[in-house]
Amino acid sequence: MASGRYIGIVGDGGTDRDILACIVHCAFGAGPAAAVSPKVVHLKRQGMRDSLDKYWHLVGKGRGVRIADEPARTLQKGVVATLYGAWDELRSHANRELTRRDMVLVSSDAERYLSNADAYFQEWAWMVGMAVLGGVEKFHHALSSRGYTLDFIPVVVPVIPFPSTDLLIAVARNRQGGGLPERGADPRRLKLALYGTEHLMSLRPEDLHERALKHISADAILAMYSAVPEVRPLLHWLCWASDGA
Repeated sequence: MASGRYIGIVGDGGTDRDILACIVHCAFGAGPAAAVSPKVVHLKRQGMRDSLDKYWHLVGKGRGVRIADEPARTLQKGVVATLYGAWDELRSHANRELTRRDMVLVSSDAERYLSNADAYFQEWAWMVGMAVLGGVEKFHHALSSRGYTLDFIPVVVPVIPFPSTDLLIAVARNRQGGGLPERGADPRRLKLALYGTEHLMSLRPEDLHERALKHISADAILAMYSAVPEVRPLLHWLCWASDGA
């Protein structure tokens, strides 16, 4: 088995990937295997934004939200295509075949907001993650059908936060009395509250650090776990991996 661990991150943009990468590094830094940090790779050529936008469009046209309905099936196809690209790109970075020790973190902002954490389990919201997970399972099945064994298939963890990864930063900052909106805030309002702009491409790296990344800590991750159910599978996987890295 190849040494070292690679974690590739798929996100809607650079800010999303930076936030998730910081969470990954923090989770490993807080574990007993802190000296064995993974190599985190931003997979810039991949994304699920178009697939998720198409999903919401089809749902809005009354095509259904159940797993067998057209929106979910279409989203699954998009997820599989994204994962093939991510798998190939991460293999190029690692310069080897990926293994069960590697991970692809595939994320896209829901761009829909929830009134509270319990609302995540309403069918219309919860089913998005289930459809994405179905795409992950189909990707794993396709690799297995091509002859890849368990030892050479990476873990894939999907994250679809409502409304966006910015919610994780709001939760982290509110631990320190930030008074920022969390649930109930649309994506634009949340970005303005956090960064003072909705155009994050113009945000300087030092401003992103000051307004977001420096607030990610072990305690902040515990707060995220408590407040954001859609990120819990990722946090479980990271904690498990850091314990056994």
